[in-house]
Amino acid sequence: GGHLLLRTESDGGSLRLLVRNPVDPGRIKPRGRGMGLTIVRRRLERLYGSGGNLDVQETGGNFVAVLTIPHQV
Repeated sequence: GGHLLLRTESDGGSLRLLVRNPVDPGRIKPRGRGMGLTIVRRRLERLYGSGGNLDVQETGGNFVAVLTIPHQV
């Protein structure tokens, strides 16, 4: 159990969506190579150039993902 945080921000022509949820300390880490994240980042770059980004990290017992896209394409 835990809390899920969803937050949106708008600044300088960009929209940011932050999703944060606790990491299960007993989980087994997947053996994948992160190809899904790589594909999403490539699609964002194709759609939005340098204006699109996906940042994913595990910090302080939480999994945090931040998606950034421009307001207008």
